[in-house]
Amino acid sequence: MKTRNAILFLFLIAASIFGAGGFGLDSLIFENSGRARTFVYGDNFAADQRCFLDTGEVDIVFCMDTSRSMEPYIEDLQTNITEFIDSIVALGYDFRIGAVPFDDSTNVWDFDAGTPGNQMTADTTEFNSWLGALGVSTIASDSWEVSLDAICDALNLYEWRDDALRIIIMFTNEGYHSTDDDTDLSDVSFEETLDTVLSKGAVVFIAASSRPPYVGSPIPPEQMANLISLADTSGGHLDSLTTDWTFILDDVVSLISTFNTVIATITNETGFSTVVYTQFVPIDSSCMGIHSENPVSSVVPLDDGRPFRAIWKVIVDSTCADVEKCFEIVVWGGGETDTFFGCFTDDSCYGYTDVYFEHTTPSFTTTCATIYPNPVNLTIDLYNDGIRPATDVELSFASPSPDVTIVGGDPNPWISDALDYYGSETITWQVQIAPEGAGESHLYRIGLSYNESSPVIENRYLVIPDFEESPEVTISCADSILCPGECADLNASVTPPGSWAYSWTPTSGLDSPTSHNPTACPDTTTLYTVVVTDGIDCTDNATINVVVADEIFVDAGPDDAIFPGREIVLGGSPTGSGGYGSLDFSWSPTSYLSDPASPNPTASPFFPTEYIVTVTDDAGCNRQDTVIVDIQPPLGYIYVQDETEILELRVIDSLDAIISDNGIIMVTMPGGIIGAADLVDSLDTWASPVLIQTTRGIRAWRHKMYIP
Repeated sequence: MKTRNAILFLFLIAASIFGAGGFGLDSLIFENSGRARTFVYGDNFAADQRCFLDTGEVDIVFCMDTSRSMEPYIEDLQTNITEFIDSIVALGYDFRIGAVPFDDSTNVWDFDAGTPGNQMTADTTEFNSWLGALGVSTIASDSWEVSLDAICDALNLYEWRDDALRIIIMFTNEGYHSTDDDTDLSDVSFEETLDTVLSKGAVVFIAASSRPPYVGSPIPPEQMANLISLADTSGGHLDSLTTDWTFILDDVVSLISTFNTVIATITNETGFSTVVYTQFVPIDSSCMGIHSENPVSSVVPLDDGRPFRAIWKVIVDSTCADVEKCFEIVVWGGGETDTFFGCFTDDSCYGYTDVYFEHTTPSFTTTCATIYPNPVNLTIDLYNDGIRPATDVELSFASPSPDVTIVGGDPNPWISDALDYYGSETITWQVQIAPEGAGESHLYRIGLSYNESSPVIENRYLVIPDFEESPEVTISCADSILCPGECADLNASVTPPGSWAYSWTPTSGLDSPTSHNPTACPDTTTLYTVVVTDGIDCTDNATINVVVADEIFVDAGPDDAIFPGREIVLGGSPTGSGGYGSLDFSWSPTSYLSDPASPNPTASPFFPTEYIVTVTDDAGCNRQDTVIVDIQPPLGYIYVQDETEILELRVIDSLDAIISDNGIIMVTMPGGIIGAADLVDSLDTWASPVLIQTTRGIRAWRHKMYIP
């Protein structure tokens, strides 16, 4: 047997503190990986601890398929098992071995028939003699075997040592029976087998074949996946039947060398008899693997004051941090529950503290005049991931910036007499940023100190964006002077562009007072104001005066009648009034008018005429009115006729008809010439002037004249 030097550390912690009920932790022993400190919750417990090197105990059971299909492998199997056991002996481990051959049934080898239960053996000669006599079954079985039952029988029927590593090595080339198939050969399901393996803390290695060139019926893919899962979940693995056994031996040796044995002695202090249960609970299960029965119970009720030992085999990942190597031992029974706390650590048996804080620097946004959030909550989460309390803990905040001030929250500095192991605190300070601090980065420091550590100071920065550019709004309008009844399109433009809200006042005459481009149809001149805002504090306003011109009043004058060619003054008194600015006049038609742009022109038409006057102001607004100038009926007619045409003169009074120098017959009256007609061939030799005089005194010279 390999020789080991044991190192013992013994401390008594709170030995005199026991409660009236619950459970007492008499001792907690850790073997192999260094030292540990034990803590207890409540005040009902006493605890001591010891640190030992591991003893290297291992119990191994071989579950061997001995059906006929295994005949090609049986001799190699016997040889490999014998060599494996010789290697375990050579390495000096404290071992015991057993075996469960199986086909359609199981056979648990018992090496001590005089002792109740099935016993393993440490006698390799005895085991090898049993192994040498092993042969394949002479009875034909079906294509599948009860390999799951063999694993469960090995774990349930053998007497395993509490502090030994538990190893199952199974060999098969067939699928397995279970309670899920239509035979009555198996008593367990795969799920029950997996639960048994995990609850007993066994590590399972499987050597199996599922396809040629290996003989036997192929193991179905689903069953093969289950076997792989069973081995991997337990901490072992699955290989083929032809795998070099040195790999399995190396794995077992590695497991033995990395196991830690935890032994807790629990005393029933409930005041009554009860079955006591204990469970080993890692703080971080990824850093610890439990390879022994868990939970552990006293099986039978324990009288008050009676102790029992709970033993666990634990693999601890050496790469994990010390704080991740801690665990709880939960004890319950009879309605009582207690919890113990311990750690595997390379630190001293008194444990250690590991105090640190986490803090996320806040971020800020700004508007035109506001910093948000302000004040801001600076939250610091303080932790102790050590295995004992930290004392005289102080957390402080400081900033050299005059624009950063604490205005509320927790005291500064925050001080605590003790921060418990695996404890935490959240500290919050409210910090106000002055408006002058916008656009700057402000240094602040968080300081941490406690009794076993040098002060730690972290520099952080509050980065405050500059205030946003204030908006500038302008209003444009294509026509801000309106005629009565007209509308104008208003348009508010904001620099810089953004999601601005608009509000126009007054709202009268507007189709959309919250739009950036409403249409205004006011009845009277109105001063409109638009206010733009981001909804917080960015705002600006602008105004525009929409002028509505006064109504234009037009009077073209009364209708009248005149003799042809006589004059009449058009328009009223006045012809136009109102409007915006000055007024312009335009008469049409323009014939026989003295001045078409005059408000009161003189008209002298020969024919009835309707005159229209248009009055336009400076805004372009206009109104119209009409006047009719009629012609008095004639008193008679003179027709001047030649070969080509007849010219008619309307005679309305006694006139003198003379021939002007240019050969035009002119009809005159005291007011002037009011009509004329061209002479025809007046210079012809045969066109001698003839004086024609009517009974009304009208005279004319013409070579040919017809008077009706």
